Amino acid sequence: LNAYVDDLQSLDEVDQRTPLKTTQGFMRFAELGDYETAAEYLDLRYLPEEVAAADGEQLAEQLYVIISRGMRVDFGDLSDQPEGSDADGLPAYRDLLGKLETAQGGIPLYLQLIPGPKDTQIWKISNASVAQIPRLYEDFGYSPLVESVRLFLPAGSFLGVESFKWVMALLAGLIAAGAWLAVAWLIASLVTRRHPENEMRVRSFLTRPIPVLIFVLAGANVLRSLGLGVTASRILEGGTIVTLAAVWLLFSIINLSRDLYAQFLQARRRESALMVLRPVTTTAKVIVALMAIVIWLDNIGVNVTALVAGHGVGGLAVALVLQKPLEDIMGAITLYTQQPVTVGQFCTCGDVTGTVEEINLRT
Repeated sequence: LNAYVDDLQSLDEVDQRTPLKTTQGFMRFAELGDYETAAEYLDLRYLPEEVAAADGEQLAEQLYVIISRGMRVDFGDLSDQPEGSDADGLPAYRDLLGKLETAQGGIPLYLQLIPGPKDTQIWKISNASVAQIPRLYEDFGYSPLVESVRLFLPAGSFLGVESFKWVMALLAGLIAAGAWLAVAWLIASLVTRRHPENEMRVRSFLTRPIPVLIFVLAGANVLRSLGLGVTASRILEGGTIVTLAAVWLLFSIINLSRDLYAQFLQARRRESALMVLRPVTTTAKVIVALMAIVIWLDNIGVNVTALVAGHGVGGLAVALVLQKPLEDIMGAITLYTQQPVTVGQFCTCGDVTGTVEEINLRT
């Protein structure tokens, strides 16, 4: 997909030689708001009177809205050969662009091979599909509220997404995060009613990472519902911002759990066990960070299975080298948690008798 999107972003002139080039060209110019050029990719011949009277730019804009809201364009399934695909069961002059998901089932959109200039053959979005645009736009078009916002705000786009969509996503994220903040204060008070000394810790957790994650998720959902172009879909599928917000949330949960458990140990005079909290906390954060990196790499198209397999042998060698230090660390964790001995106790270990002065992670 990345290669196809890079090709799409490099287009600067109309190219209708193959089904793939036609689809890329239409999506590219529509993302830029150049519906005049995007209309050149539509077969406007032999249309019904009610559709033929419509402006080509308007039809191109409506089709872009329909595709962005109702269909995910799979560039990998589109042929990059002038003769098109011969494995789709369709006539040689027709290829499948994709299927719109509706309550009644999938509605196909087609590409069609038609005569071009100077006795050439070019691909355009089929006139049979163009004829359905007004009817499909009634199902996939914007609501009156969204349409009024779109007409009110100045035209423009960023990453192939119109400015009004960004504004509505921002407002939705702020409203959702603000609503959570209003509830978070009450939740913190109720949860810590029996332990008021923890109220600030719990409130800090509820009012910092969680609202950010809610803001990101609410905004992303609004953008998806309003329709995304190929470029924005590619970025959103990577989930970079969502991944960072989720890691921050998990780190905050780990820190909160550490602080509450440390307070629990102090209340029971088990201060020696506090030493193990730092390495355990750090280990948990490292595991979370590594899992987040793996998930993010998988989202952006990296072959994670091959990557992990390639590091398997190296990981085994490292594990063998660290076997003794790991034994020491696990022994220390056992001493801290089970407390068979504590600092200050007089005991015997083998042929050594004395008072325990210190317990750390290695000795």
